[in-house]
Amino acid sequence: MVMPPSNRWCCCPANLIVVVVVCSGTTTAERIGALNIVCRDAATADAVKSQLKTIIRPMYSNPPLHGARLVSKILSDKSLYDEWYRACVRVCMCMRN
Repeated sequence: MVMPPSNRWCCCPANLIVVVVVCSGTTTAERIGALNIVCRDAATADAVKSQLKTIIRPMYSNPPLHGARLVSKILSDKSLYDEWYRACVRVCMCMRN
């Protein structure tokens, strides 16, 4: 997004707005978020976009395996699966009340 130079947000070449949401229901303590960057001109926006693509490319090409391994372990072990299922039922009951 390119903002006009008169906008007070444009005192720097780019301003960062970060939003992070903690997923408390996960067992891996993962977070999800968004990064918005407001640039004062199209040239800066293009340069920032280029750098961000370089940074995030490996993250999408090689996602972490720990979540998939954890799920596989839980689903393949009867006692772990039963414990997980009971925890899901408790969470559902809490959400209903």
